[in-house]
Amino acid sequence: MLYIIYEDNFLAKYILSPLEQKDNIRIIKFGHLYFRGVRRIPWLITKFIRARLRNKKGFLSAALYEKDFIKQINEIRKTDKVLFFSVQNLKELITLDKEIDSPDKSAFIWNPLCTINHNIFSRRQYFKKTHASGLKMFTFDESDALEYDFTKINQIYRYPMKDEFPEPVTEDNGCVFFVGNDKKRSSTLSEYVSLFVSAGLKCDFHILRTKNTPKEENLEPYYSKEWVSYPEYLKRARQSMCMLEILQNGQSGMTVRTLEALFFNKKLITDNKSALGFPFYHPDNIYILDKNCNDNLIDFMKRPYHNISEDIIAPYRIENWIKQFE
Repeated sequence: MLYIIYEDNFLAKYILSPLEQKDNIRIIKFGHLYFRGVRRIPWLITKFIRARLRNKKGFLSAALYEKDFIKQINEIRKTDKVLFFSVQNLKELITLDKEIDSPDKSAFIWNPLCTINHNIFSRRQYFKKTHASGLKMFTFDESDALEYDFTKINQIYRYPMKDEFPEPVTEDNGCVFFVGNDKKRSSTLSEYVSLFVSAGLKCDFHILRTKNTPKEENLEPYYSKEWVSYPEYLKRARQSMCMLEILQNGQSGMTVRTLEALFFNKKLITDNKSALGFPFYHPDNIYILDKNCNDNLIDFMKRPYHNISEDIIAPYRIENWIKQFE
């Protein structure tokens, strides 16, 4: 049996949900407790003690995990396999490793390490402690695979299941679509809004604004204090003409946004230079942004979408991707 323990977020639930139908896979939501206020300090001390000082199963577990989660992971046998899916916090990974008897445990890190740990020392600690634990570490990010000796594997996505989206997809709205938060990309996004408008393109942007988000006049119509739900995101993506991808600083490799465009047959505008090497790259479908020259953007948008063979798409489907862990 393969047990998948996943961090509870909308994208993970969406991508993993088809696997719930498989008899040899069990999916468990990571039921970790979280405290604020006066209870936070003793909770943090407990996490530190559990991660650093004791390697005994069940030690302080009730203070860290929900009862139902403890019950579920206690059912995992030594002969089972375990995949931590997008569980990325170092202390939580190390502690979970101690709670599960199976020696065959893997972790898929779904973000570049530079966005999980913002300084070099923390990233080196992450590398040392995960490897010392015996966890098999997997990443989609090429730089992390090379620098931290993680195993590089494909990024993943899935097609919608039957009747998952009962509403019909409306006609192409002619928009370039982007949803995200700042992540130090506001000035770049502002430049590209000017580029798209000058090319006669409409923008459907939704940018989460926090107290740290810098003000950009071009982006004022697109700021929001509320995060868009994933069903709403998918609806707007499927209605769009093209999707925009702007990488975070330090990020490399294929992102989920790239696969969203691929699976929904949408054009993609991206600043990811490595997209030229993707197996499904086609100049009619993917446009590589260049700050110095984007004269052929209008021509790109006018060209029809080039259909990609299902054989090329198949390795990125969750149903196929998961086989390497079964």
